[in-house]
Amino acid sequence: MIHSKVIVIGDVHGLSSHLNDFMKSNPADIYLQCGEIYWPEYNTHEIIVPLNSKLYFCDGNHDDHWALNRLKNNEVYPRCYYMKRGSTLTLPDGRVVLFIGGESYPTKEDWLKIKELLCFDDKFDKQMTDVKYKPAEKLSGEYKEILTDCGCNAGWDSGIVLDPFFGAGTTGLITLKQNKRFIGFEINPKYCKIAETRLKPLLEQTSLKIMDVF
Repeated sequence: MIHSKVIVIGDVHGLSSHLNDFMKSNPADIYLQCGEIYWPEYNTHEIIVPLNSKLYFCDGNHDDHWALNRLKNNEVYPRCYYMKRGSTLTLPDGRVVLFIGGESYPTKEDWLKIKELLCFDDKFDKQMTDVKYKPAEKLSGEYKEILTDCGCNAGWDSGIVLDPFFGAGTTGLITLKQNKRFIGFEINPKYCKIAETRLKPLLEQTSLKIMDVF
């Protein structure tokens, strides 16, 4: 049996420099990482995987899914590989890693792969494939609304949208496209800057403005 050192790493909330520091201080043959590292338009640090090592990651809720879905090569940085949802990786010792991803439910095709690999029954088929569980997705460089009704029958007239975990500002983009106002909270200054940059072009088309960034 071939033995390799494998380290599993949680999401780094876009702080790729922290991931680089961790890998530099903790040598391994293979790193498995759960995302939030790929946003090429805003990343100030590329992912630097040590020589003789490889990093495999699945997408989280703050990756650039639009860019990932259009990759022609899954090696996004040297020795750093994107693993699509439902894909598998066989480690040198024979163990198999299943990459599921984060943020949204998998596509119907990916769910069927996951279901078969994990020997699930049909109990969650409807929940995992029903369109009402799908979030807004990015198409042709812009966010397109798929379904915004949460099912509470509150309607969409007037009101202010509150997002206590604002991240990169996707909620704000959709809200502005609905000609509504929003309040967003985000603890990470880097994401505040990303959100501000993404929202500014839309805000300039309205009478609204960013009041404060904390």
